[in-house]
Amino acid sequence: MQSRKYSEWEVIQAQSLWSLPPLAAASLAFPHLNLSVLKGGVLLGVLDTVVAYYFFYKGMRFVGPLYSAVISATEPVFAMVYALLVFGQRLDGLQYLGAALILLSSILAAARTRR
Repeated sequence: MQSRKYSEWEVIQAQSLWSLPPLAAASLAFPHLNLSVLKGGVLLGVLDTVVAYYFFYKGMRFVGPLYSAVISATEPVFAMVYALLVFGQRLDGLQYLGAALILLSSILAAARTRR
């Protein structure tokens, strides 16, 4: 969609806003959902989806889709680091190994594209 010159908002609408009708249906199907739960879900959706995608696609115009994909692949590693620093979560060896593999593959992919 980016290559066809759609705006960031058009891409976000195509990816994210289609989920609003099922959300409305789910709120009717699960009556124990109250307003604060729905408000939290909407805020998470807006902040973690719409805002994040907006800046992701805005940045993609500067670095291109290939580098954007490589950078976004490191998201789980940074989430792991923040969980460690902010919440004090302890990680096991497999998680560190996974993070190392993600970083190594991202570095190799970025280095390979520079040739």
